[in-house]
Amino acid sequence: MWRALAAIFANDDRLRDSDFDSLAARAEFQEAQVEQRRLEAAQSVFRADRRRKPEPMLSLQKISYDGVEERKWSPPNRNPETDG
Repeated sequence: MWRALAAIFANDDRLRDSDFDSLAARAEFQEAQVEQRRLEAAQSVFRADRRRKPEPMLSLQKISYDGVEERKWSPPNRNPETDG
């Protein structure tokens, strides 16, 4: 984006003092940091103990109201005292 703005507004006096090169360099640095964090997160997830059964993210719950029974995907019920 910053490089595009620099090209478009190269001769525009309103943006003459804008340092698009520094902004572009900072954006690239930030993108590299995000990518590094993404890789670290993926490594920590896939490094988990494979012997432990993974916890379900959703479970199918049976819900009844006004005589109507319905099934709905929702987070599993957890007890903070026993589930950690």
